[in-house]
Amino acid sequence: MKDAKSRLHLIQEIFEQYNALHQPRDIIFIISHMRSRSTLLSHILGSNKNICGHSEQHIRYRGMLDIYDLKLRLMNEENYEQAKYLLDKILHNHRLLRARVIRKTRPKLILMTRQPVDSVKSIKKMLIRENRYNNLEDIINYYKARIDGILGISKRNSGKYIFIESNDLIKETTSTLLSLQKFLHLRTPLEAEYKVFDDTGEAGRGDQSENIKAGKILEIIANTDGGESSRIREYFDDDYYRNITEIIRNHSVNYE
Repeated sequence: MKDAKSRLHLIQEIFEQYNALHQPRDIIFIISHMRSRSTLLSHILGSNKNICGHSEQHIRYRGMLDIYDLKLRLMNEENYEQAKYLLDKILHNHRLLRARVIRKTRPKLILMTRQPVDSVKSIKKMLIRENRYNNLEDIINYYKARIDGILGISKRNSGKYIFIESNDLIKETTSTLLSLQKFLHLRTPLEAEYKVFDDTGEAGRGDQSENIKAGKILEIIANTDGGESSRIREYFDDDYYRNITEIIRNHSVNYE
């Protein structure tokens, strides 16, 4: 009798998982780079009851099986059943997002960038903390290659994504979140205060700094760096970032 009940319980769990996997869900992809404040954005989005997911899942989206992989990874989140959207972010060129996946899922794409000096400095700080830092050139090469990748995605998906400049999330919070709310057709507003999840700040889950554990957007505090900013600027043309963001903005939807 006990074995029969155990088998019945197992069958019930299998059916529940099957139904959850095959339940239609819309997808949100944050397309960005390391240290862009994408963890902050994903926490704000993931704190909304209509969105499930708040961190990078490290999936290569080559086909629809990878969408099922995303569902499996998020299935145990508390708001999985009620959420309209499932959320993931892609920060590296080798984390593929094939055109066929975009065609079949028609995801909501959020492209996000941060200006090079602050990005490179923040990546360096992160790599030093993780004992993975080699040299500044490697970081700059990653940043430039990733920006090129984001630029390519913007051109291939013109008019199908929204662009968020990292500093706008901090300095123009209200208007930025309202634009995202309209883009995602959310009935529940996005808030500047967000949930601190069980894995917030953990390795492999995005930002590991104490700032992300604050549960709210913090002001930018400028500090001196002994001339490192000037050394980083030497690797970029004066108009590099302005030209890049202008192109991405021109292909983005606009809710201003």
